[in-house]
Amino acid sequence: TGSQSGVSAAESSYLAAKAAVEHATAAQSSAAAQLHFAQDDYDRIAPLLAKHYVTVEQVDQAQTVLNVAHQSYQEASALLLQTQAQESAALAASQSAHANFQASQSRLGEAHHAVDNLVTLMSERPNRTAKVEQAALNLQWCYVRAPFDGYVTDMNISQGAYAHVGTPLFTLIDTTTWWVLADYRESKLKYIRPGMHVEVYLMEHPTRRFDGIVDSIGRGIFPEDGGVT
Repeated sequence: TGSQSGVSAAESSYLAAKAAVEHATAAQSSAAAQLHFAQDDYDRIAPLLAKHYVTVEQVDQAQTVLNVAHQSYQEASALLLQTQAQESAALAASQSAHANFQASQSRLGEAHHAVDNLVTLMSERPNRTAKVEQAALNLQWCYVRAPFDGYVTDMNISQGAYAHVGTPLFTLIDTTTWWVLADYRESKLKYIRPGMHVEVYLMEHPTRRFDGIVDSIGRGIFPEDGGVT
């Protein structure tokens, strides 16, 4: 709005200056015509004085009219130059106002474009944030960290192979806690209860005693084929 009012004011000033130039041009033309008439009249009367066809007073009067006409013409010419300079300044101001208005319109368009881009980016922000969080999670999943010390067995992947999501890669055996499965006849089970303290000897270490606790008692036999009898 400010730029538009500035353009309107500059255009009004230019039109006023242009009208002043036209008026000054007309005034100069009128003064030039009067000067030309006064010069012709003086040139006609002055030579007649020597022949006594005119009086000295008539020649002086023609000279005075000529001087006044010449002065009026100079003033009209000076005024014309002044109005022309004002017209040039007003034209430059008008052109500058138009240029400033175009520049402000361009900046306004850029601002609208920036706002549109900002709105678009803000609408895309949740989706991009989710992608960043997913990428961070995938990066965390690139590392395998065991929750306990133990042995890796059943490794079914080699270096350089692609690990598929949800596909087991190996089995981790916990070396701090382990179980012993033992088969007993039904007649012996009545002497065994969960929670009882036991001493365990393994065939791998027959002379080493391991202390343990009975965890549970099963009621069936699990053959190698996995069936239950």
